[in-house]
Amino acid sequence: MLLFQYHLFIPIFLVSFFLVPVIRAEELGVNRNTPTAHNRSQTPSQSPWRKQVTVHWSGTPLRESLDKLADLYSFCFLLDRRIDPSISISFEATNEPLAQALPRLARENKLGCVLLSEIIYFGPEESATMLPNVLARQKRIVSRLPAKVGNTLRERTVIAASLPAEPKRMLENVAQHCGMTWANLDVVPYDLWDDTKLAGTNEEIVTLILFSFEKMFEWDTASKKLCVIPLPKMERKILPAATKETNNRSPSPPGVPLARRRFTLKVEEQRLDLLLVSLAERLELELLLDKVLLEKKGVALDRRVSFEVKNATASELFQAVLEPINLQFRLNEKVIEVE
Repeated sequence: MLLFQYHLFIPIFLVSFFLVPVIRAEELGVNRNTPTAHNRSQTPSQSPWRKQVTVHWSGTPLRESLDKLADLYSFCFLLDRRIDPSISISFEATNEPLAQALPRLARENKLGCVLLSEIIYFGPEESATMLPNVLARQKRIVSRLPAKVGNTLRERTVIAASLPAEPKRMLENVAQHCGMTWANLDVVPYDLWDDTKLAGTNEEIVTLILFSFEKMFEWDTASKKLCVIPLPKMERKILPAATKETNNRSPSPPGVPLARRRFTLKVEEQRLDLLLVSLAERLELELLLDKVLLEKKGVALDRRVSFEVKNATASELFQAVLEPINLQFRLNEKVIEVE
């Protein structure tokens, strides 16, 4: 049994990672020949994810089903190019919020998903566990860019492309509307997608498109251009396949710095990987875990660990977990990196 406390004992359960939605996509007139992108400073006032959905699907094509649902409830989605859009799915929902129904649709059909503020990503389960870390790392890269560049990439955009939609042209279009160019867009393979409409910040949209090709982007200071780079191996984030949550209380008062928080936990025979993910989620940390390096050290991620701490700092908590198995870590207010 795993217990988590801030002043009081609070049960902790493994929870799935979805970014809580807060805004919805605006409608966009589509040019039927080329991709179009429009920067927007306004934030939509209503979230589509709160809308109640009722559907009954049995053996319907995935892409066709998502297209109809997106049109009916006015939301955007990205179906990863590694997922067959014609696969048959079965799903039922009655008066269920989209924020709950869409992730459940993914789980029941062995897909992964990540819910952003204006768009939902559907892709391979393993890829979906990596995406939150990729988004977080991309955000850190953008935060270090020159102010004008960073502010432009953080502007809100709606982009739409009709069939056939070429990802390269979509990326070129976003860059053009940002007043930027690409240094090496030729490294992105040629591909054609179905009708695509994406909404969010320029940064999010570019990240999602490149993620389907297992790539991300950075700013090349020498050429002053956007540059496509491979996804770092560190970006793999392990999440449990099945989750359960029965206590909605926050483990600590909001706004309390991590350094000032104290924790009491008792862990008995828990899997290392699931434990680390659970702790990182509850402490609102990004977890960086290099599987290859751990394997070289002879540490199995499914090994069982047990420990107990009382009134411990976050650093003391992770020491109790990792030092007995000869692992080191680096911790700050936002990231826990295990190595």
